[in-house]
This record gives sequence, C-alpha cells and structure tokens, in this order.
Amino acid sequence: MGIEGYNYDPPYPCENAPEVIHIYQNSAGTLSLPEIEHDDGATYRLDVYDMKPNEAIFTIDTSYVPGAPPEFTYTADNTFRAGLWVAKLYVLDISGNIVASADHYLQIEQTSRAGTTLYGPLTIAEVRMELWDECPDMNFLIDRLEFPDHQVIRCMQRPVRVWNETTPITRRYTTENFPYHETWLDATVGYLMVSIANWYFRNHLQYQSRAGVIDDMDKWKVYLQLGNQKIDAYKGKVDELKYAEELRKGGRSWV
Repeated sequence: MGIEGYNYDPPYPCENAPEVIHIYQNSAGTLSLPEIEHDDGATYRLDVYDMKPNEAIFTIDTSYVPGAPPEFTYTADNTFRAGLWVAKLYVLDISGNIVASADHYLQIEQTSRAGTTLYGPLTIAEVRMELWDECPDMNFLIDRLEFPDHQVIRCMQRPVRVWNETTPITRRYTTENFPYHETWLDATVGYLMVSIANWYFRNHLQYQSRAGVIDDMDKWKVYLQLGNQKIDAYKGKVDELKYAEELRKGGRSWV
C-alpha cells in the first residue's frame, strides 16, 4: 500500500504512450492495436522494422473499420527474427496515401525451440529484475511499476544505436544479434535512470502532508549520477571492444 497522503504518480500511463506487444519467436496469431480515428481511413498498415523504416522486417495490411481497433494476423514467417522492433501503424486512404500514424513497439522473444544460433535480445523481464521493478508490491511508496514497458524498450535500443554510431564504424548490430549482454544490460539500466531523473527533476517539489515532509523527487540527483556512471562505463567498453575488433581484423582505422 502507498503511504497515506502520498500522491506521487509516475510519468505514466499516458493516453498517447506507445503500446508494447509481446509475442514469441516463430509464433502465429492475431494482435490488436489502439484505433486511429480518421474520416479518410480505408486501410491499416503495420510496418515492423529495426532502426531504418525503409528496411521493414515485415508488413501487414488490414481493413479500416471505423470504431474498431485494427487487428493483424501474423504468421511464423513474420516472427522468425527475435528482437525489439518499432511497430509503425499507418492509416491509408483509398488511394494508398498515409493520412495518420502512431508508433508502437514489438518484442519478439527468443525461444529455446527456435533453433537459432544468434544471441537474441535482452528481455523486459531481465531489465526489471536488475532494477527490482518487477511488480507494484516491490515499490511500496508508489504502488506501481516505476518504468513503463515502452520506456524500457526504448532504453534497451539505445546502447545498440550508440554502438552503431560510435567510430570506427565496425560491424553494425541490431537488438536481434548484439552479443555483449551484460554490458548491454548495464547500459540499459543507466539510460533508464537518466531518463526518469529528468522527470524527477522537472517535477521536484518538497511539500507537507499528514505523513510528514515529502521530498521524494529529490532522488533525481542519485539517479542521474548512477545512470551517467553506467552510461560512461558502457561507452568506455564500446571503445575497448571496437579496438579489439580492429586489432583482430588487422585494421588501422583506430585513431
């Protein structure tokens, strides 16, 4: 239970927050997303991709039905790549023009029966276990999860993007095959702590309640410090790993 007089609310749920869809590798089924209202709607299109919208992993179309959420039927051929993907929902008019869109996330979780030799992605569950944010009862001050799923996935993607954008440009990874899991996990936690520290700082206000003086948002300083330590350690590790890769290849691009 929350503390009496403690009216703290984490920065979610938000009406426009992205949905996070969880499905398993090589599975088939139907997924539903929130409706996008538009007078000219004729078709819904779902594009699932990594970081480049022009390189979709799969695309599914379904009819636009006013007043009803879009439902997409997917097959095992669509879900053979485990990873953390952007799921872009479009509304198309009768001529095929995009008239509205919304961003969501798709987590395709690797299974032991998939027969893949790839490393596979981190999971939201792994990150929550590291943060001790697995259920509302663990956060007795707020009675809720501290980090929404869409923020967890966003911060899971960021370390992979940092790797891909750090020079020298060596092998490009996705969340499907990034091999440095422990380093990836630590960096994800760091980005989450820095992200929510910004929110704590913006809403920091000491106030009085029947339970006493409340200054819960003051933890932004600790979150920011610890988060930046983890991010800096990750960026240093990226430099070390890329240097090692260059040495193995006999490269000379390291400056």
